Amino acid sequence: MPQARITRLVFLVVALAAAPAVAGCGVGGQSSPVVLSDEVPADLRSAPAEPTTTAAPGRTQRVEVYFTLQRGLQPVLRDVPNDASVLAAAIDALRRGPNAAESANGFRSAILPDARIQGSRVDGAIALIDLPDSFLTTPPVDQNTSLAQMVYTATAIPGISGVRFTVDGRVVAVPRTDGTLTREPVSRTDFPAQLPARPAG
Repeated sequence: MPQARITRLVFLVVALAAAPAVAGCGVGGQSSPVVLSDEVPADLRSAPAEPTTTAAPGRTQRVEVYFTLQRGLQPVLRDVPNDASVLAAAIDALRRGPNAAESANGFRSAILPDARIQGSRVDGAIALIDLPDSFLTTPPVDQNTSLAQMVYTATAIPGISGVRFTVDGRVVAVPRTDGTLTREPVSRTDFPAQLPARPAG
């Protein structure tokens, strides 16, 4: 057999043996160009991580609570739980009154520590604060001061612009500084207080 024919037969055998390996690569022959999609198959995609806004357990945030100092109101800072009950926590911190150092520096509160005052919830931009029955018999001066303390403390929380007061869940009329009564939500403008010119702390 001529050498050239033997060489062509060997080449043909090698080519046929290599064909299955090429087919195994997953690329088949095409009679025309094919546009390949760069989209990742759905079963291989993973959802992107969503940013979380949930605070880690035990975290706190700082709020202002208002006590009397001399003839006006003055904010001091308190750390309260960073959860959905910031209003309740701030009102509870207010109810507890000044600490020893603050009392030594002249801070006072018209709210008794054992008063059953609760910052129940927030409705839109209005905080709902429930007062005990005994509040209605509080002397007018102390009543007005304690209302101002609660209003200033609640409206120091971002998003709260006013306060509606209730007794056992029933809306009650409260006195403004000018002596008029209202059942509507009240704000800082209803209790103008001369704040001492000193920083919170």
